[in-house]
Amino acid sequence: MQILIVTETYLPTVSGVASSTHSIAKYMASRGHTVTVVAPAPAISGSVEHVANLSVRTTPSVHDPVFAGKSMTVFPFGFPVIWNQMHAHRPDVVHIQEPGSLGMTALLVAKHMHIPTVGALHTMPEQFATFFGPLYPFGLWIAKMIARSVYNHYDAVMTPTQTMVTYMKSVGIRTPTHAISNGIDLTKYTSAPPDAAMTRQFALPRGKVLFGYLGRIDKDKHLDITVRAMTRAEDNVHLVIAGFGKDQPALVALARELGVSERVTFIGKLVKEQIIQLYRSLDCFVITSPVESQSIVTLEAMACGLPVIAARAGALPELVHDGENGFLVPPDDVAAVAQKFNLLAVDSALRKKFGAQSRVISQSHDKPTVLHRLEEVYIGLMK
Repeated sequence: MQILIVTETYLPTVSGVASSTHSIAKYMASRGHTVTVVAPAPAISGSVEHVANLSVRTTPSVHDPVFAGKSMTVFPFGFPVIWNQMHAHRPDVVHIQEPGSLGMTALLVAKHMHIPTVGALHTMPEQFATFFGPLYPFGLWIAKMIARSVYNHYDAVMTPTQTMVTYMKSVGIRTPTHAISNGIDLTKYTSAPPDAAMTRQFALPRGKVLFGYLGRIDKDKHLDITVRAMTRAEDNVHLVIAGFGKDQPALVALARELGVSERVTFIGKLVKEQIIQLYRSLDCFVITSPVESQSIVTLEAMACGLPVIAARAGALPELVHDGENGFLVPPDDVAAVAQKFNLLAVDSALRKKFGAQSRVISQSHDKPTVLHRLEEVYIGLMK
């Protein structure tokens, strides 16, 4: 099968969509399919592993004004690459990861050539609307309108959670929609003792209970709630924030303003091996974002055997079962986050119990299993 995957972001860019795209492409290539990924030329340098049967074509790009370290292709500059790729190597199916300029271009060309399309939705409209600031209601209306107008033109839709399937139906999307998890490599993300050398490299304090977040550091993640909770946390609680984004300077300033900068460690960008070691160095994972369509980093943390404190919002309750593998807290509730910090900080047995259950829950998200379901969707469209 010839598979064309079109995405607005790809490795080495750090994002959930970039990771998901590579996982899909790598799995399909391992199954013997010929896979081509079309993506904007990256804004940051970095290597991407070579995979047999997988090739990447880039389109002219500029720096994304919204997300740090991300590039974007402005319409119509991606059209020649997509048009030539489809005509020279007519794909059996076109998988479109995001409805940006490249995604919309690919959808139009695929419809013109009568090629089946699968559209993925990885972002909740509420996340998009966040960037409208005080015009949030208008932004949400725009996002829902775009979702209806675009996703009803695909032949099939995939989204990572049942929460998102239900949500898409509620906003008027009628295309057959499949809940297919982003998945996790359970052979790599495992529980193990922390690497002492790596812990020193991260400059993590000894004798503290470490709560951590890893991922994009942007306003839609509501990390200010996590930092504010440190003002009510016990002295043995230490917060670790890894990753980068446009909101990082504001968070550093907030920690200093609140007088907790000595209790918050900002690590910055990590490579894959460091990411796994960071999870193993933590005692608990925390994510206060209210707009997650799944959250790959939460899945990774769970596979590494970490208990989780998460916002009771979006699709996070599908991963975090309150009182089983962690705690769910009301969105933007600083006091509730601090309470759970303190509860888990003094109870190592509870952390161990929750962490073991996190690993159990992660088992159903094993990559080969979930991505095989996507392969079946492709085959169904060809038939």
